[in-house]
Amino acid sequence: MLGLLCGMILIVPWVAASAEEPAATSTIERGRQIYSDQCAGCHGDQGQGNPDAFGEPLVGDWPQTKLTRVIAETMPEGEPEACEGEDAAAVAAYVFDAFYSPTAQMRNAPPRYALSRLTSEQYRQSAADLLAMFVGTAEETSERGVATELFSGKRIDRRKREQQRVDPAIDFDFGSGSPIDGQEDGQAFAMALQTSLVAPETGNYQLRLRTPNAAALWFNRDDQPLIDAKIKSGDRVEYESSVFLLAGRSYDLRIEFYRAEYGSKAVGNTGHPEASLQLLWRRPGRVAEVIPSRFLRPIRVPRQLIVDTPFPPDDSSVGYARGTSVSRAWDEATTDAALAVGMELVRDLDAYAKTKPDAEDRVQKLQALCERIAARALRRPLDEAQRQHYVGRHFEESESPAEAVRRSVLVILKSPYFLYPDLRALKHRADLDEAAAVDPSTDSYAVANRLALAMWDSLPDDALTQAAGEGRLREQAVIRKTAQRMVDEARTRAKVQQFLLHWLHVDEAGEMTKDGELYPEFSPQLVSDLRESLELFLEDVVWGEAADFRRLLTDHRIYLNGRLADFYGATVDAPDRFQPVPLEPQQSAGVLSHPALMAAFAYSRDTSPIHRGVFLARNVLGRTLRPPPEAFAPLSPELHADLSTRQRVALQTEPPACATCHELINPLGFAFEEFDAVGRYRREEKGRPVDTRGQYLTRSGQEVSFVGVRQLAEFLAGSREAHESFVGRLFEHVTKQPVGAYGPEQLGELTDRFAAADFNIRKLLVEIAVVYAHGPQ
Repeated sequence: MLGLLCGMILIVPWVAASAEEPAATSTIERGRQIYSDQCAGCHGDQGQGNPDAFGEPLVGDWPQTKLTRVIAETMPEGEPEACEGEDAAAVAAYVFDAFYSPTAQMRNAPPRYALSRLTSEQYRQSAADLLAMFVGTAEETSERGVATELFSGKRIDRRKREQQRVDPAIDFDFGSGSPIDGQEDGQAFAMALQTSLVAPETGNYQLRLRTPNAAALWFNRDDQPLIDAKIKSGDRVEYESSVFLLAGRSYDLRIEFYRAEYGSKAVGNTGHPEASLQLLWRRPGRVAEVIPSRFLRPIRVPRQLIVDTPFPPDDSSVGYARGTSVSRAWDEATTDAALAVGMELVRDLDAYAKTKPDAEDRVQKLQALCERIAARALRRPLDEAQRQHYVGRHFEESESPAEAVRRSVLVILKSPYFLYPDLRALKHRADLDEAAAVDPSTDSYAVANRLALAMWDSLPDDALTQAAGEGRLREQAVIRKTAQRMVDEARTRAKVQQFLLHWLHVDEAGEMTKDGELYPEFSPQLVSDLRESLELFLEDVVWGEAADFRRLLTDHRIYLNGRLADFYGATVDAPDRFQPVPLEPQQSAGVLSHPALMAAFAYSRDTSPIHRGVFLARNVLGRTLRPPPEAFAPLSPELHADLSTRQRVALQTEPPACATCHELINPLGFAFEEFDAVGRYRREEKGRPVDTRGQYLTRSGQEVSFVGVRQLAEFLAGSREAHESFVGRLFEHVTKQPVGAYGPEQLGELTDRFAAADFNIRKLLVEIAVVYAHGPQ
């Protein structure tokens, strides 16, 4: 029954209802009777499906007019002529009203707020902030680069400091010369370089120091260098070490460099020793490169706790990472991480507690240290029973203060009130434990907790904790002002950037390889440059003055360096750095036509309108597609050499089992056919003009036609569906909860505020944080 309805689009929980008018009651009643007689056997009396009859659930987001057409063409299976005309329209009206439409789905099965544990990112960020209380946090500065001190002689001696300056990066090649004004070639000099490195994403980084001279690099600690190349061995010039870093955090980095009059390789025929120094990194999934200036700050920052314990992947089956699954592996990972935090604390215990080994009040200060950790980890002041449970008893029972600290930290970080941040609030809602419960609508500590999770994936800082203690986080205006303070912080920026890359499916594209014969210059370095270009564009849009979402879709500029400009046929003023380059508006549409995405959603030799159309349908318009009924391989171009890519795709997807979904997918993907498999603009394929015509049927039943990516982008920039899709996805990423759990009208209200603020992404983030801070409906 309802044949091709089985392959139609499923609705995502936060998609708004269709704008079509509800059908008359008599029509719906007539449709109910026909459905009961002819359809319920396969699809269930409430559209829930019947596995025994191979009937799928009937939920989706097609407009009612299309439902009518599909029913008339396919129902009942095997004899569609039995339900046509007014009968098909009546069945469509009943199905749409009873259980198919987004409104019906929200009514029948409203999304629920789920009790969630910390995700792996939230755990690591929270643990790092526990110890940041005692050492401080990095100051904000707009200056970029490396603070460099130059010394005459072969030692770093402040009495012989000749110059101070700020360099853009650690990338020096002095040859046989000297960076010190007036110093003769070949003379000894030394450099001290100080910077802080901001990690743009969480993961393993490889740091690579390249020099023929003597040097040492300290990273995130002063007691021992991460790389020690002061004593040279043979002709070695490159030294590596790996570190695990957290997104949005700054790590102290210091280098000492020495060139003596002897002991280094001579340059050419000068007889003088050469001098060069480079610091490169290899970010997760990228190639090695000199660390760009935008990730360097010429200041010192406090030491950061790095929790590099492996965690099992968080559940991302609903489109965003959430902490709803609890496994033995996750439980063991939290235990290992808690032990690691305790060991880190004990390693510099007296420094953290600001005491000395022989101080009379040392034990009291260590106990106070653990009490501060417990209060911050549990996100509210401790009562006497909690103080004894988490701290006091361990100092009474342990053999040494260090052992007491380790035991206390383990119990604190294994507490369900640390691991499940909203446990108290949900206990209150379920009336399970009134003694431990709080009212999330009036409790300032619950508000502070949610604000910190939304913006930073972490714990409240001192300012939030103080505001909560003073009861100032009970008014919406104060909550909004607080969120506005938090939005420009580095961790918030990193979180938004990771959302955008996830929204664009950049991190899911896998390794991007192209046919070496067709595209010999499409190298791993070029792929890394494309990723950098995309990230610079996203940063420009979101953190620029307007932060206008529509610019993401319509801007005709792209960031290029010399390598990308040569490959894509553009011109840049300074080939050694990235710069915004305007393109012809008809040949560019923001992220939609960015070559990083065009190349990712393509095969090694040919374009893929299906991949591009699926991306647009799912991620930009918020339509959720069923998997294809069976695995398939694209038709080989060699077997259909006379057909264009568009014609081959149309041929492959014309069977009835494919056509229903591909009526949506294909026309969207065809708009991108002017961009080849590596994202270069083209006007022809196989000597014939590329056909970029397409159309889209909105949820309200409006047919939209477009030619090319520019017209499509302009439609999407003004589309309510695209706006709601973006709002819903950002809400989920920020809160780890479905927006429908905050009320059936919340998505529409947030989208209205988004539009009223000229689609400012930063202001939207603040509004989402405010909604989340108040708790679910």
